[in-house]
Amino acid sequence: MAASYIIPALARTFDVIDYISKSSDGASFGDIVKGLDAPKASIFRILHTLESRAWIEKREIGIISTTCLFTMECSPWPGVTWSKLLVHTFRL
Repeated sequence: MAASYIIPALARTFDVIDYISKSSDGASFGDIVKGLDAPKASIFRILHTLESRAWIEKREIGIISTTCLFTMECSPWPGVTWSKLLVHTFRL
């Protein structure tokens, strides 16, 4: 896919989600900034947005952990799992 079609803020958001999900205990703000070599302000805004949408949560000692992202706990469709959503969406 052509790089011109990529939305940089969205790509960085997925980088943050990937980084957090690969950390077994979550990741601190500083870990994410350093690990992605990204501006603090950008990471802060992404994390704030993800938290406001309940995609991540901050836990004690600044650890950021994914919760509903993989379990669909925050889904607007109660009882729908990711697999059901994918099957329905993509007719898998």
